[in-house]
Amino acid sequence: MTRSPIAACQAAFDIRTLEDANNDGVIDVLNETRSTLRSSSVAVARASFVVRALVSAAVIVVIAAGCGGSESTTEPESSIAVVTVSPGGNGTVWVGGTSTFTVRAEDSQGDPVSGVIFAWTSSNGSVATVNVVGVVRGVAEGVATITATAEGHSGTATVAVRVLQLASVDPGTFQTCGLATDGAAFCWGTNFAGLLGAGATTETCPGFFEPGPCATSPVAVLGGITFASLSVANGFTCGLDTTGAAYCWGVNGGGRLGTGDELDTRFPVAVVGGLTFTSVSAGASHVCGLTATGAAYCWGENGDGQLGTLAELLAFCQFIGPCSTTPVAVAGGLTFTSLSAAEAGLHTCGVTEAGAAYCWGSNAFGGLGNGKITGMSPTPIAVAGGLNFVSVSAGGAHTCGVLASGEAYCWGLNWAGQLGLGTAGTDSATPLPVSGGLVFESVSAGDAHTCGVATNGAAYCWGNNFDQQLGDGTAVDQLVPTAVAGGLTFASVSASWFHTCGLTTDGLGYCWGANEFGQVGDGGTEPSDVPVRVLGQP
Repeated sequence: MTRSPIAACQAAFDIRTLEDANNDGVIDVLNETRSTLRSSSVAVARASFVVRALVSAAVIVVIAAGCGGSESTTEPESSIAVVTVSPGGNGTVWVGGTSTFTVRAEDSQGDPVSGVIFAWTSSNGSVATVNVVGVVRGVAEGVATITATAEGHSGTATVAVRVLQLASVDPGTFQTCGLATDGAAFCWGTNFAGLLGAGATTETCPGFFEPGPCATSPVAVLGGITFASLSVANGFTCGLDTTGAAYCWGVNGGGRLGTGDELDTRFPVAVVGGLTFTSVSAGASHVCGLTATGAAYCWGENGDGQLGTLAELLAFCQFIGPCSTTPVAVAGGLTFTSLSAAEAGLHTCGVTEAGAAYCWGSNAFGGLGNGKITGMSPTPIAVAGGLNFVSVSAGGAHTCGVLASGEAYCWGLNWAGQLGLGTAGTDSATPLPVSGGLVFESVSAGDAHTCGVATNGAAYCWGNNFDQQLGDGTAVDQLVPTAVAGGLTFASVSASWFHTCGLTTDGLGYCWGANEFGQVGDGGTEPSDVPVRVLGQP
């Protein structure tokens, strides 16, 4: 393939890379080393050319002298016939996010032309900008045309810049999902086995042991379902549509998706049984839902009694043990107002209409709160102490709840101070008041940390902070409620295994903590010890 004089000249010089002061672009610069180009039909002569690249607001001009060429000023015809621009991903980018567009030059025979440098432009810089290597950045909601030009030939592609308005955000083990105000579901983090529900993703994240597919910013869940709520857990997600029908997607070991089988799914599928729910809570390997009448149903693994139904009444899942791949009624006939399946554990708790707390499943370290440290209960048992709760949250092996007075109580495992008692290492089989005298609207128990929102909207966290999941600007465990950095006012906060997320009162989603799978949603994979805004929001 014969290249144009400019392309040949560029190939004859050393290629170096520069960035501007804002690190906002990369330009190819040809040094001033002289070179001689020879061919049977072209004499050697001096020439010069100018390469111009617009990076941010500065024009960088580089002059390379000494290219070989003809004495004649007539340029030969370009070898390029077609230029094709391909958008990154599906052609959309969030406000503040980036997407890399690619370009291909072909000759009249359809063969690729190499060694071509393209000039990139955007039709509307107030919507999207593009740098000299095709990285498009969303600026404001709208549509722009991205053009790549070389040697008089151009190709174009459209980019749509979107703004994400969140109504809720919920972290799982290595992924997070958010519900938009229009009921659309978005997820980010690891996409192993397609568990984000968004199909294939183009990014790769470092992960724990080896790189894997991921999304470091929100991607739309497939299926077009309008959701009313979402609950994210250990490798899977469940949600309710506006009619109360339940859908789940992701890993399906033990039948946790409720689809009547153990097949994983990469998009939302309906939970079988025809039940409608007012709420659904996803645990580590099981799910529980609450109907409009206050009846509780659960499905998934039941090796520790977390479904609230006797194991001998259930099926046996391969490699798992007792399970149910469809919803089964929780025993006891209790009427609940709320349920919490332990996202990082093997138990479930709920609050009845009378404000009494009941738990069932594994009681390792006293997580059921019945005065015992070991064992399990396959059916609901009352939490000791006779306290009247507004809500409870089941964590890894501990549980916390809020009274009508706003006082928080916790019980169970306390190795990292997750009970908030001011000490660590001493577990409790009964509820104990959280230190500090704060008045809470809600609390959320994670694997080994706990977070809560005070009545003034301030967020507090305590317990394990190895992955910076407390958001206090450190990686030091905290034995009492410690303010989350940033001074944000939250409507809700949710603690998971290694990271935490919350929604502010003005509808903005923030996450903090571990981020090796992109689960914080800020477009990167670095952990954060303070809240960072999920990408795509205004």
